[in-house]
Amino acid sequence: MNNLLRILIPIILLSYSIQSLAHHSWRAVYGDGEEVELIATVTSEPQRRPHWNVTVELTNQEGEAEEWDLQWRNRRGENREEDQILAVLRTGEDFEVIGQKSHLPNNNQILIREITRLSDGMTAVSNRD
Repeated sequence: MNNLLRILIPIILLSYSIQSLAHHSWRAVYGDGEEVELIATVTSEPQRRPHWNVTVELTNQEGEAEEWDLQWRNRRGENREEDQILAVLRTGEDFEVIGQKSHLPNNNQILIREITRLSDGMTAVSNRD
């Protein structure tokens, strides 16, 4: 039994440390980021890992296409906001996005505060601060 514990304990500790590396603090990534308002085209289906995110393409100031990751701050078990964002996002459509840009260098991420589909004006708004 002692030998089994010597093997299992490091494996369990390692699995927790790997899991914690995948998670981040919202404030640590977006805390001092600038507020942005932009037009983007959704290029992927929304995915949850562990919160909703979607890849978009936008045109930068030099006129070049850039890929960005939009993140939607949600909590497990609160499905109303999840349903709202999923109803709005459609691949290939253009959206107006209002949110907070990551302050980390070379990190093309935006925390969505509000997103509006341009084709019909359907909007989803985050109630998170």
